[in-house]
Amino acid sequence: MATVAVIGDVILDKNVFVQYVRHRESAPVYDARQELWQAGGAANVAINLVTLGNNVDLFGVVGNDVEGKLLDGLICEKKVNFNVLVDNSRRTSVRQRVIENNNKIFRVAYEDRMPITSEHIKKILEKCREYDALVVVDYQNGMITPPLIKKLLAQQRKIKKPIFIDAKPENVLACRGATIVKMNSADCQMVVPHTEDICSAQQLQRKLNTDIFLTRGMRGSALFLRDLAKPFLICNTRLKHTGKKIVDETGAGDTALAVMVHFYLQGENLRSVAERATKAGSVAVRHNGLFHATCEELDEIS
Repeated sequence: MATVAVIGDVILDKNVFVQYVRHRESAPVYDARQELWQAGGAANVAINLVTLGNNVDLFGVVGNDVEGKLLDGLICEKKVNFNVLVDNSRRTSVRQRVIENNNKIFRVAYEDRMPITSEHIKKILEKCREYDALVVVDYQNGMITPPLIKKLLAQQRKIKKPIFIDAKPENVLACRGATIVKMNSADCQMVVPHTEDICSAQQLQRKLNTDIFLTRGMRGSALFLRDLAKPFLICNTRLKHTGKKIVDETGAGDTALAVMVHFYLQGENLRSVAERATKAGSVAVRHNGLFHATCEELDEIS
């Protein structure tokens, strides 16, 4: 059983399932039928890793508010050890989605995106030692900064342990030297503008000299390894050829990342774990809200 530290933006996800009633006062009226509260962002990655059988410590920042306490409870009930950093100057990140008949009508984000302090970085570095792996999850809410990434990378190099980074455009250039960097197509094309996401990822890999796992939605994924001239393309056959419908894409990338980390720590190579991660993501999108796959469920789809 591996021991993993997940560092990143923790988010309180609120899904409100509604039914349209009528127009009134020039605005549509919906009845709320159900609410679903879940721990999202980096917390979702951590919960997925625990569900797969790992010991997980989660490091994230919340505000001193009701939402922070609710998020703390949701995380802890999933058997994740939450090393919470409480910041009185910010509010807890909340993302509320309003959904009708499996279609998102809109999303409201309540977020403070200020970078964490140097004192917070110091605390994280002191505690994030001697884990089997580190997983860095960036949702652009201020928890992940270039100084933190660079110091975590240096720390992991000293102890020769892997570090996986789910990167966003603002911080990806600090990720040079990671075991693998995960990005989606849209974010990758923001960093390296090109009409083809494959070309963007190839150019980014050359800049970083780091293996890259690119998630591509319905098209599957692509794995860019430093020792190969061409990427390894993984088709999303479970969605393309089984006729399965996408219900909710929320958190599918988190599930894919957790599966990749888990099986890498089991000794599988990057090509194998990338295939598993792509299949897991295709299953996650068929569920409302955040999905946490067990090893048994993953064996069934392998």
